[in-house]
Amino acid sequence: MKTSIVAAAFSIALAGCLTARAEDSVPKGWAIAGSKPEAYEIKLDPGQKSEHGNCVSFQSKGEPEGFATLMQAIKADDFRGKRVRFSGHIKGEGVKTWAALWMRVNNGDGTVSVFDNMEKRAFRGDGNWKKYEVVLDIPNDSSTISFGALLSGSGHAWVSGLDFQTVSETVPVTAKSKVELNRKPANLELN
Repeated sequence: MKTSIVAAAFSIALAGCLTARAEDSVPKGWAIAGSKPEAYEIKLDPGQKSEHGNCVSFQSKGEPEGFATLMQAIKADDFRGKRVRFSGHIKGEGVKTWAALWMRVNNGDGTVSVFDNMEKRAFRGDGNWKKYEVVLDIPNDSSTISFGALLSGSGHAWVSGLDFQTVSETVPVTAKSKVELNRKPANLELN
């Protein structure tokens, strides 16, 4: 699937499917969303131990087609023109499709300017805690930054140790803006 199609579908799914936070099941400040949030149970998991902090469990109910995410959206004002990293640790059991972190930046008109959901480098199968990250440049015309963790398809995944911070330009981005401008004119000879 092309990145723009995946980003558009992801944006539509998130815009249309935010669900209310159930008391004591979802961390404060976070919301459950996705294309099939009802096909998953997402909740704090105090029984799961992680050296990285509190854990959130994502567990499918059967064999769902679609995904669910735990997410939040913030204003981009303090991050415009900066590079941002959203990172965390994921572990899982029987993750058939994928589990991942994601981040999306929207312009003032609501269009997606940059998006990364780790689809090609996501967690799959079984495994212990592993650190993942999404690093994006936040364009100067950005209005919102949305980010979270997701489970697509069947399985059980846990997320812990989330962090959101600005980083230097020495940290490589994981996805580039849809419109990438050169610093100088190119190929004026038209050859």
